[in-house]
Amino acid sequence: DQILEATLHFDYRSELPLEVQLRTQMIDTLSKNVYFELEPLLLNPAPISDIGEVTEPVTGRMAISLTKDEITDLADVNGIPFELTISTTDAENKDAKISANATIELQVQVEVKIDLDE
Repeated sequence: DQILEATLHFDYRSELPLEVQLRTQMIDTLSKNVYFELEPLLLNPAPISDIGEVTEPVTGRMAISLTKDEITDLADVNGIPFELTISTTDAENKDAKISANATIELQVQVEVKIDLDE
């Protein structure tokens, strides 16, 4: 069977009141070979109250379509390390309070379209 298309879906839930940039690579953990790096994803900041406290978590979904070469390499990938960068350029969030218990939950799913006639 041949994979015609592949899309990575990222679902997140963040309790951080700041923008989070997520960078990730597709690697082989044994050889440390990096097959490819995905475009950075931006997670939106959680909304805050007038006193700077998060009022509720923010959720979101993003999707990245893989190229033919990335689809081919995906068969050898067994690790997906993440690097997070937290920042703000929004004056509204400059006095935001970050809780020591704040979390980011991330789920990654792969959607594939397969040609069964091959």
